[in-house]
Amino acid sequence: MRLSPREAETLSAAIRWSATGGRPVCPGCACDAVYDCRRATSAPRWRCKACRKDFSLTQGRRPHHRGRDRRRGPQSHARPGTPELRP
Repeated sequence: MRLSPREAETLSAAIRWSATGGRPVCPGCACDAVYDCRRATSAPRWRCKACRKDFSLTQGRRPHHRGRDRRRGPQSHARPGTPELRP
């Protein structure tokens, strides 16, 4: 069974903000007084009423590509001074 984009968003929010029952909380000031301010692309975004910062469902989370340069390929995360793993 495939989830609709709205169902996937609701499920992700419930997992991320499980302490508040899926209601978004500002990652900057931890305020729960936020409102929906979606972009034209309909990407889920919220704005905090206290600090006025925008945030998304994935903001503050570690992206899967962190720590390597995506332009150089999968081996670009090697530390300086270590031999390259590819020819």
